[in-house]
Amino acid sequence: MVAAAMLVVTGVVCILVLQLPQLKSVQAQGRRPVTTLSTKQNNATQSAVATQADFSQATIPQEKSETVTVQAAPDGSFHDIRVAVQLTNPSSAKTLRDQSNLSELEEDETNARPTKTAQGLLWSSGEPTLKYKGKSTQQLPFALRMSYELDGKTITANQLAGKSGHVKICYQFENLTSKDPKHCVPFVALSALMLDGEKFSKVQVSNGKSMDMNERIMVVGYAMPGLQEGLHLKGDTQDIPSSFTIEADVKDFALDTAVTLVSTDALNDFKLEFGEDARDSMDKLKDASSQLTSGSQSLADGMDKLSSGAGTLSDAIVTAQTGASQLSEGVDSYTSGVDQAAKGATTLQAALDAAVEEAQSQAAVAQDTLSQLQTQYAAAYEAVLADPNPENLAALHEAVQALAHTSGIAGQAAGAAAALQNDQLTQGISSLNTGLARLSANSQQLKDGASQLNDGLLQLSDASGALAKGTDKAAEGSSALAEGFLQLDKQGIQRIVSLYEDDVVGLRDRIKSLQAAGKRYDTFSGIEAGTKGSVRFVIKTAAIGLD
Repeated sequence: MVAAAMLVVTGVVCILVLQLPQLKSVQAQGRRPVTTLSTKQNNATQSAVATQADFSQATIPQEKSETVTVQAAPDGSFHDIRVAVQLTNPSSAKTLRDQSNLSELEEDETNARPTKTAQGLLWSSGEPTLKYKGKSTQQLPFALRMSYELDGKTITANQLAGKSGHVKICYQFENLTSKDPKHCVPFVALSALMLDGEKFSKVQVSNGKSMDMNERIMVVGYAMPGLQEGLHLKGDTQDIPSSFTIEADVKDFALDTAVTLVSTDALNDFKLEFGEDARDSMDKLKDASSQLTSGSQSLADGMDKLSSGAGTLSDAIVTAQTGASQLSEGVDSYTSGVDQAAKGATTLQAALDAAVEEAQSQAAVAQDTLSQLQTQYAAAYEAVLADPNPENLAALHEAVQALAHTSGIAGQAAGAAAALQNDQLTQGISSLNTGLARLSANSQQLKDGASQLNDGLLQLSDASGALAKGTDKAAEGSSALAEGFLQLDKQGIQRIVSLYEDDVVGLRDRIKSLQAAGKRYDTFSGIEAGTKGSVRFVIKTAAIGLD
């Protein structure tokens, strides 16, 4: 469970998971947040208000992609939120309908503005894509706090400019939507900084990596606030980071603009798969144990009937024959149960071994690919710093996704192997295999004995006293056997099944819930029902000590 949960932590970069509150009242109406415009826009469009029929006849965009660019102060506080939107219009329809809570809306190329209706916005298009931009004042679903230390003492960003010594920079992210772990929406935050190689040395990064690039040092840090709560993990066993820290020796401190990319689809990009082989094996093991317990109880019941009927010779013979028949059936059930349990345990062990081997193989392949992708990411990062237009941002996002996907594969394989190599589970299966092998070897002897007992009872005529004593002892033995199998089922088989269901199945369900929440969070500014949405955030943190 723990290893699977930490699959995104083992690579150089990974993606932060957050959650956005569900807009329940709006979703209940089948549409996202109601469109709002600035006062200037309202005045400009009042004369062109469309009718309800105009809106209903307009085309619904196929896709809506939003890039939310946020300016941040050196302390991490946000301001000036701008959103670049692209509507996909494959049919080149002349009019598109849309929902948006942005103000100061303008189409990119013509600076045209939409027509406002009571139901939403109408855009004049006629092209395969329509791009527009606007401003937002709504709260972001996450917060960032940045702090600084110089030689172990807290200092502000402005005070730090131009200073020398040992510096510590902390990025602390907060998931504002993780109050309810059941609806945690996975966000991904990946921060990149370029340090001056002449000013910074001995750079160390917690939850990240630093790379020398000629005269500059690229630092990549990641955090996943909210994921720990969403997966119900205890902090004393595993800590999924919500922050990262950069430490370095610095001379004449100055820091260039930093870029943080936040995405919503990290867990879905990793394409986590949960096969049913182990589940099937556990079901077979559980069924076989139930049959084994049931068969032993049938044996005990039959022997009780045989013992109670041994008062007279004739009654003893009839009762003994009945009991012997039930004994034979119970032994058959017992033998079949042992065989099924042994097959189930063998299948489970093979599935665990195969899963570990496959995970280790995938991790090795992904690690070889990781170094090649780092170079591509650095180029995309430089392009964003030079010109943070949607195309460059998309390229940066693709590079980040490639890095995240590759590291995720390695982490998934390593995590899956560690999760399946559970000492308690392995020892339990080994002990179960040994016990079942012994039971299987002795089952034929027990079956032959039951058959001989049935044949011998036909010859009983003068041995009613001996029969009564023998059946009493057999009844006691069969009861003890039934109690032993019941204890084996409760303390052995059922414990193994419970361990699997609590650790593996529980984590699987929580990860699937996070993946579903990530897919649901598909807009920041609003979206028309029927449109497929996607949203990413780009945070640009202001430079320090640079004119």
